[in-house]
Amino acid sequence: MHPSASPVLKLPVELILAILLVLPDISTLQSIVLAHSWFYLVFRENRDAIITHLLTTLVSAELLPQALAVRESSRVQSWTDDKVARVLARFRDDRRIVRLLGLSLADALAIESLHRCVCSFVDKFASAALSVHPFTERPETPSPLSVSEWRHVAGAFYRAELCTNLLRPRDGQESVLGDDSKVAFPYSGVPGVKDVLLRHFHIWEIEQLGCVGEFVYRELGRRSGGDCGISWGRSNPEHTDIVVWESQKRQFFWRGLQFLHSLFASESVTKRCVFLATKFHSSRYYLQNAAWHADSEWDNSPQNISDDTDHRVEVVFGARLNEDSGHRASGGICMGVRPPATNGRSLQSHASQFS
Repeated sequence: MHPSASPVLKLPVELILAILLVLPDISTLQSIVLAHSWFYLVFRENRDAIITHLLTTLVSAELLPQALAVRESSRVQSWTDDKVARVLARFRDDRRIVRLLGLSLADALAIESLHRCVCSFVDKFASAALSVHPFTERPETPSPLSVSEWRHVAGAFYRAELCTNLLRPRDGQESVLGDDSKVAFPYSGVPGVKDVLLRHFHIWEIEQLGCVGEFVYRELGRRSGGDCGISWGRSNPEHTDIVVWESQKRQFFWRGLQFLHSLFASESVTKRCVFLATKFHSSRYYLQNAAWHADSEWDNSPQNISDDTDHRVEVVFGARLNEDSGHRASGGICMGVRPPATNGRSLQSHASQFS
């Protein structure tokens, strides 16, 4: 049957719109609107309503502001204080989004793609964190996360991606200006990193970044175990060189969740090497380095923050994540999963599993 003779094309606009509103995801929406001009016309006239409904259903109303802020942060090429403040305000906005105005289909697809990566990481994180009882240390089958627990963990991964976008160099910025101490970061103004992280997020939200980092490093280490003598990319340390690997592994984390998701999906040594040969190049631009450069003036100013706060910042930057498991346990790294008030299983107890 010729497409123009298909009965579905004879449906009124209202029914076509109803069909588009119940599609499972943005990818399916794209396939349908590209299949025939009639579907595209209905979509074009109702784009904001359709995209808002599908993204709210897919991501959830609670996490959608964070997903939008992360998407916005990934597109900014030149950071200013105003831009950072606007992105962070959107990330922390807990108001329900009634309608997204002017969001393109390409942006919606990018948000969907990142959200699927977040979902994958949350599932892996929960399985790893809850697979051993914190008191008996016996293996157990983890029960599914509640909706609230799932959103707590997903929010931490979105927060990690936001920080990555705030600090990751854009195209053409991976260069040294003048000397080795002056690096072009997207956002490195005073008060810089400490202001972004410590003034705009609660300390427990920052500690969750440390927990996410530990999980990622453990996953990286688990996959590197069989790669004896093989470097992951040009000018990168072999995983058999523990000292070098411990000092440089953070650069993998700060390349973003989608990079890590693709890397982790490459289960074989050969596939990982092929992926890294095309997607990875040596760089020392990651959060800890960015903080060191951005805070050089801030640390010498009269308004610098306390040593205790500096100590907590180090937890986030990864400097001590693999040196002192006792510090991690006492540092309060907790994702809000299984609080003691419910069933006694807190990720604060499970944090030591990620050493």
